Amino acid sequence: MICKVDSRLRIIVQWDSWRLWESLAAGCVTFHVDFEQNNFLLPVMPINWKHYIGIDLKNVKETVQRLIEDAQILAEISTNGRSWAIEHYSPVPTAIRFLKAIGKDYLIK
Repeated sequence: MICKVDSRLRIIVQWDSWRLWESLAAGCVTFHVDFEQNNFLLPVMPINWKHYIGIDLKNVKETVQRLIEDAQILAEISTNGRSWAIEHYSPVPTAIRFLKAIGKDYLIK
């Protein structure tokens, strides 16, 4: 969700959504605001143009132009994005990260 603070300033107030994770897990090509550019932080970060297509809201035309020039990349991004999400954010790796975070990693076999 993008909140307009005034006529010049817009702030992303919510970027994490079930739609992000559902689209990745379903093998869709996921479009999202660019994680790195907006200083989003995840335990394991996706790579723009490998796992998802990160949009620069100040230069959307650049993304559109790249897609026009290299439409074949869509199949690769959808496969990579799904693999990345399942490898790092399915229940088992998420539970392991949680157990490590609370100091219970001795429970991990």
